[in-house]
Amino acid sequence: MLPNISNGFAAQLDAVLYLGVICVSLVLRRSLTSFYVTNLTDTDLPFTGLIEATNVIPEEVLDGKALIYLPKYVPRGDSFYEKSDEEILNLFLDALKRMFPDLTDGDIISHAVHREPYVQPIHEIGYSEKIPPMKTPLKNFYIANTTMIINSTLNNNEVIKLARKAADLVAKEN
Repeated sequence: MLPNISNGFAAQLDAVLYLGVICVSLVLRRSLTSFYVTNLTDTDLPFTGLIEATNVIPEEVLDGKALIYLPKYVPRGDSFYEKSDEEILNLFLDALKRMFPDLTDGDIISHAVHREPYVQPIHEIGYSEKIPPMKTPLKNFYIANTTMIINSTLNNNEVIKLARKAADLVAKEN
């Protein structure tokens, strides 16, 4: 499909700059906090937040376990993005154990390191003119992504609003 897309539309998609994310996800035997999101500004920590999804998921879904995300947003080309999964995991776990000294390796059921280069668009001057439309030049092909979230931060509520807007557009036109 992409070769059939107009050069102007492709250029509009390419014009947006993004922050990427490196995110360690953990399944623990126990919860760490009573908060869903804890934003962190301590530069000695390798991640910028502690998201305990456990606090917004019904308890029975996780069977008493805790689901934790540790994100670090990085610009394209950041050397941190080139670290191995093992290096990242070790850095993140060491920092998490400094935050929660009673956390042990035995508390960790599973872990994974995820990377995504295109997550948070960088809102430069004139950004609103770069936002692509949901309806593409391709017949019956629509897009909805984080570039379309403006005047807000990237968060679950905004993603849900965007998904509803896209679904309404597709339903109206088809």
